[in-house]
Amino acid sequence: MTITLEVPCTVTLEIGTNGTVTVEDIKVTGNASFVREKDTVLTYTIIPDSGYEIYSVLYNGENVTAFVSGGTYTAPALTGNATLTVLFASSSHVHEWEDDYTVDKEPTCTKEGSKSIHCKGCDEVKNVTPISAKGHTFGEWETVTSPTCTDSGSEKRVCSVCGFTETRNVDPTGHEWEDDFTVDKAATCTADGSKSIHCKHCDAVKDSTVIPALGHAWDSGVVIEQATATESWQIKYTCTRCGEVKYVTSPPTSSPKTGDESHMALWIGLMCVSGAALAALLLTGRKRKTN
Repeated sequence: MTITLEVPCTVTLEIGTNGTVTVEDIKVTGNASFVREKDTVLTYTIIPDSGYEIYSVLYNGENVTAFVSGGTYTAPALTGNATLTVLFASSSHVHEWEDDYTVDKEPTCTKEGSKSIHCKGCDEVKNVTPISAKGHTFGEWETVTSPTCTDSGSEKRVCSVCGFTETRNVDPTGHEWEDDFTVDKAATCTADGSKSIHCKHCDAVKDSTVIPALGHAWDSGVVIEQATATESWQIKYTCTRCGEVKYVTSPPTSSPKTGDESHMALWIGLMCVSGAALAALLLTGRKRKTN
């Protein structure tokens, strides 16, 4: 369970000389203070001494003299600590005004101030004049979030007087494209590749283009089996790019003879041998006869 305690308000009275203030039947001269509950409404009766008059009444620093009626001022309900300041002046007092303005309230960056001509002998003022707000004194813009090619960023600047922070958006930078294509996927002997123009600052691409498959680059081949009259050639080819292998087979160099053609060749061969032998015998016989 949470218990909230109501903090009472402290009321401070600052009463100038030559007069009194009465509140709740208590007469106050000089300075005094007391405590009352929040939302209490207090009425002050202001009585100048003989030969004096109410000069000014301030409630929490605000001049409320105009709200004094018949020597009585009723303050707003208390919302916190409060201070009532009352000054008295001689009824026969003649104001002697200063030559220059006095700043009564300094202006801020966003709120007006005020200045007035003061009396040299009392707190009376005249020619109350507003002083324009000064406006902020900002430093340089600082990056909060950097913009990207597609997303906005933000910047801020801070007033060196009051600390107020102003922010603004920064537009996206937009893509900055490279001049040359980048190969995104290299083509192989059998598969297409691709290339595109890349952004220098992000992963965006444009102008994507297909790179056709390269096709195999076969070497000059290696003979695996030498061809004969009856056996085929076998040559192994290897792709110099991807290592793929293929085999090429060629027919034998000649075909074997069969049937009658084979017998005829045999007879011809025998006849040639026999003729050669007969010629040799005849040549030998002639040499003997001559001798």
